[in-house]
Amino acid sequence: MSRRIIILGSTGSIGSSTLQVLSQQQAYQGEKPYDNQIVGLFANASIEKLVKQVLTYKPRFCGLFDESKEQQLVNALKHKLDAQTFSQLQIVCGGNAIADLVASSSVDVVVGAVVGFAGLETSLAALNAGKTLLLANKESLVVGGHLIKQALRNNPQAQLIPVDSEHNAIFQSLAEQAQKELCFMDLQAYGVEKILLTASGGPFLHKPLEEFATIDVAQALKHPNWAMGPKITIDSSTLMNKGLELIEACVLFNCKVEQVHTVIHPQSIIHSGVEYLDKSLIVQMGPTNMCVPIAYALNYPHRFISAMQSLDLMKLNALTFLPVDYARFPNFKLAQECYNLGFTYTCALNAANEVTVQAFLDGKIKYLDIYKYNKLTIEHLRSLNLQPEYYTYEEIYALDQQARQVCLSLITNAV
Repeated sequence: MSRRIIILGSTGSIGSSTLQVLSQQQAYQGEKPYDNQIVGLFANASIEKLVKQVLTYKPRFCGLFDESKEQQLVNALKHKLDAQTFSQLQIVCGGNAIADLVASSSVDVVVGAVVGFAGLETSLAALNAGKTLLLANKESLVVGGHLIKQALRNNPQAQLIPVDSEHNAIFQSLAEQAQKELCFMDLQAYGVEKILLTASGGPFLHKPLEEFATIDVAQALKHPNWAMGPKITIDSSTLMNKGLELIEACVLFNCKVEQVHTVIHPQSIIHSGVEYLDKSLIVQMGPTNMCVPIAYALNYPHRFISAMQSLDLMKLNALTFLPVDYARFPNFKLAQECYNLGFTYTCALNAANEVTVQAFLDGKIKYLDIYKYNKLTIEHLRSLNLQPEYYTYEEIYALDQQARQVCLSLITNAV
């Protein structure tokens, strides 16, 4: 079966790993579950990397979410491609135009790997058009999980498959029928007592709390296990990444915060799992590399090669587990609280966190200020008596912008 795939966020870590897996699978000489064809590559603003990918994979479509750089992309492609190849390439820039392409008849499968709020529009476009969405953009579910569920409910032919290693692991640990009911499953009906969500603990798991005030950007960007982009790496150090993943898990597996048991697992070998009523614990293990969950998502419900070597169990000294320390990771607790308040506040939290992390990366605030301004933003918005949830993309976009402005104002006024 031939399928046309576009990758949104192709120059990031998930996008690059997806291309690696697809290349390995396309080179395989035996029978394949699917004939996956790369027809589109899209980045936020990374022109040089995107041009290299276009030269290598020769997609039919390419473009940037940042449409202000469209002419730069056009010039770079003209310089690198021969006239005939350039004339056959369709360049599509801007979120709205890319969303239209996602929904078109030119696409079968969408890999949603852009970072941040920007992923929601294209995720909704894919599902509303009945596409298969391989979702690595957790923010789509954090800010608009109720809209994602609405799109799935309205389009029975649409399919959502989680790519994040933890949610992919939980998905793999569920019965096949439960997998088909993603976002709407009754966990109890399938004998599930709780979801197990693992976290590495990041680079500061054992750092004395009194030293947190002096943490700098370089230290926070040194993740012990995973190679990720700067935003996600900082989120991992504050455990906000796991807070967002907890919200994601609640949406995907239709459960409450209390049903998700989050543990620190420094080795990142067990990627997450499910505890059943009989106390059986079924988990997914594998290398600390995103190629494994990507390969599963690309070929679901089949399994196929992932471009990875086997996990060598003989080299594992120990698998250890620790409870989440809220004093060390207050952002995680804040994420739990926001989910219980409603999607208005998970959206606001995501917006504030994008602002604070960027401010930290830019040297405008200190490490501990990330939590400080996240919390202050939520407190300010709660004082406005907003609705717990809004049900149009336009309203959620406006809320996102409002939360960003509040957070920026708090930071600016404090400086």
